[in-house]
Amino acid sequence: MKKYIKHKIRKAKKMLGFTLAESIVTLGIVSFALVSGASILTIALKTSATARAKTAAIGIANEFMELYRNLPYDQIGTTAGWPAGSIPSNQNISRSGLTFTVTTRVDYMDDPFDGNAAGTIVGKPRDTAPNDYKRAEIKILSGSKTLTSLTTIISPRGLESAPNTGSLLLKVFDAAGQPVPEATVQIANSTTIPVVNITNTTDIDGNLSVLSLPPSLQSYRISVAKSGYTTDGTENPNGNGYTPLKTDLSIMANEVTEASFTIDRKSALTVKTINQQCQTISNKAFRLKSKKLRGNNPDTLKYTGDHDTGQNGRVTIGDLEWDKYDLNLTGGNDDIAGKNPSVIDLPAGVSQELTLVLAPHSPHSLLITVNDANTVLPLTDATVTVSRTGDDPATLITGRGFFIQSDWSGGNNQAMLANPDQYWSKDQNIDDATTAGILTLSKSTENFGYEESFSAIDRQDIGATTAVWDGSGIISLPQNGGLYESQAAAQTIKINSTDGWIAGATADATQNLNDGTIRYLLSSDGGLNFEPVNLSEPREFALRGSDLRLRVELETPDNLLTPTIDTVSVNYDVESYQTPGVLESSTFDTGGSSAFQGIQWDPANQIAETGTDSVKFQIAANNDNSAWNFKGPDNTADTYYSISGMTLGNLFDNSRYIRYRAILSAEDRRYSPTLSSVAIGYTSGCTPPGQVFFSDLRNDSYLVEITKTGYIPYSTMVDVQSQTEQIIPLTPEP
Repeated sequence: MKKYIKHKIRKAKKMLGFTLAESIVTLGIVSFALVSGASILTIALKTSATARAKTAAIGIANEFMELYRNLPYDQIGTTAGWPAGSIPSNQNISRSGLTFTVTTRVDYMDDPFDGNAAGTIVGKPRDTAPNDYKRAEIKILSGSKTLTSLTTIISPRGLESAPNTGSLLLKVFDAAGQPVPEATVQIANSTTIPVVNITNTTDIDGNLSVLSLPPSLQSYRISVAKSGYTTDGTENPNGNGYTPLKTDLSIMANEVTEASFTIDRKSALTVKTINQQCQTISNKAFRLKSKKLRGNNPDTLKYTGDHDTGQNGRVTIGDLEWDKYDLNLTGGNDDIAGKNPSVIDLPAGVSQELTLVLAPHSPHSLLITVNDANTVLPLTDATVTVSRTGDDPATLITGRGFFIQSDWSGGNNQAMLANPDQYWSKDQNIDDATTAGILTLSKSTENFGYEESFSAIDRQDIGATTAVWDGSGIISLPQNGGLYESQAAAQTIKINSTDGWIAGATADATQNLNDGTIRYLLSSDGGLNFEPVNLSEPREFALRGSDLRLRVELETPDNLLTPTIDTVSVNYDVESYQTPGVLESSTFDTGGSSAFQGIQWDPANQIAETGTDSVKFQIAANNDNSAWNFKGPDNTADTYYSISGMTLGNLFDNSRYIRYRAILSAEDRRYSPTLSSVAIGYTSGCTPPGQVFFSDLRNDSYLVEITKTGYIPYSTMVDVQSQTEQIIPLTPEP
């Protein structure tokens, strides 16, 4: 019974079918077989079609070749080539349901057996009739693919043909003097009969020989080109307004004309414009000019192009020939303060980037590049001093950028430096506007009062007083023998207690004239110059000083009477500079991690009255343009950079952003220190190496002196006119 049950179970399982895994494997095998079969079938069909096309192409080539062999010799040539003939250069043929393109090229051949046209075969004469035979080449193409090609030699029956013709031997090479194969050469002459219009290519050695050309004087126009290459060629010798360096060629009977042409891969130049803070400047127009000439009388450049850096401050100029180029700004609002590289020397087949560092325009400026005389590489850390009779010398160091500010009249609230005449903040004690380009302390006017009751004599100028001023509270004429003297005066010493310039004053008095007269006078310069005043009327001093004094003059016509004064009050205005004053600059972005060398300012020395360290600075730098911790040379907020030209050490190195804080002060408030410019030196990735830029110069001759450790000092005179550039080589010490 158990055996029967097991048998039934096995039979039932067999009737259930395949499992899922078995089904997947089976489907995979079947799919692989179908795909493989389809691929094999596709390949077979393609192979069959290619074979059928090649078979048809070979048949067409043989058919045309046989046709050419049976043509008269003078008809073996192409309708658009040289030698001229009846054979189309290109034609379409349909065979077996396929369309083919047939191209034909025919050339004269110079057999070396009797010498060649150039006369370069040793032991052979120069062949004056080098057109010994013709070579015909047929190519059969399907689309752009060449299926087959045939070449045959066809000789004339009898002697060499086409007497009284000339030959043209052309050589095409690149910038390095290497031959350029497969360069396309066009030869055209509309003055001959028949008209010559030949298109051919150079061989593996960059040569092209064209034989049996009809003679013609300066009328063969040659154009040489190749895909991705520059072009070269000849020009009409007349009617250009200049004399071309390469004029159209002449062909003389039984003579050989040789010419060479130079082409090479095209290059590209990308020009970008930034300011001295490494920020992009948009829409800067410039003119790019080549050094190579295409003609003279007058000199005519091969390339002149006007360009603009556009909204992104960047433009790429393609299809340029290898050459050295000059670049000039055409906008008029900027000067080139630096170039990297300093010279535009464009090799063949490269893409080169040129960075122009621009500065606000000044009528006359000087850009100096210092190079090693041997390697011609730019030299960093060379000291360049420019001087002119009557002016203070200016010194800069090559390879260092400078954050320079010489005007603050644009106002505050500029976080990032964009406008060179603005800054971040200042307090009320800084004056940025009264004198353009000069920073000073703010001037204020305050009113003060003085009252003299004559009840004391502590303010009496004894040496200048003749009236009675005895502390009794009244001024009167002195008596002599019981009679009053006819006139007398009383004068004070300095009555103002605040330093500053006395701008004006108003006097009032309690007086009794008693038929006499009283005159009131005030002096702002310590009694050197008294000016009369009317009571209650303001008086502005013609000569301002800082020592205010009062003088009264009494006079009587009656010796029995005296005028008297009980009190005198003087209200006066004092002008003085508010001290100290603080200004914080905008953020200067060097464009990347930088090293900061030093800080200098002008004028470096202040007048003595302002006191010691009346102009001083602190510096703050960071990489987040956020945290500004100003400090001095000991790396704390308690010290200051107080001497122009002080180095910054390495306290702020490896930072990108920097600000300065200027502190102006005055010990004598009658005087203010002045600041006309401040500069912080740095080096970064966008600082042109080996260069310095001097602006705001005069149209004059300047002495340029250059020193660098390990090099022989150099000096020269440079005539500065408009935007002048000078490259100066330094010779290493022996």
